[in-house]
Amino acid sequence: TRAVAACGVVLFVLGAAVLAAGHTPTHFTVGMGLCGVAWNLSFSAGTIQLTLQTPHHEATAVQGANDFVVFLAAGLGAYPLSGGLFEACGWRGVVVASAALVFGLVPVLAVEMPSRNAAEAHP
Repeated sequence: TRAVAACGVVLFVLGAAVLAAGHTPTHFTVGMGLCGVAWNLSFSAGTIQLTLQTPHHEATAVQGANDFVVFLAAGLGAYPLSGGLFEACGWRGVVVASAALVFGLVPVLAVEMPSRNAAEAHP
């Protein structure tokens, strides 16, 4: 699941780069397509990790709470936050802000992946 999450982050970065590179329909289609696949990979990997870390009897409640928080954040980010950012800074501002959030995940993966892989190799 960590490799899938890492692929998601890479695809988010590529999508942001494509979106920042131009304003044509092709840039938008390819960039948003990459971001969509990245979202699915990241969300699926995170959901599986959450399930693996949760006691079986609490899994349903934890999954429901996680879904609520994730989709609330996505909803707030989709309209009021991105709309205000677009109005204030334009399309490039939205792309840069989104890329900054994704780049914030890179150090987490860089630290988390080697430590988890080492722990799994030597239980």
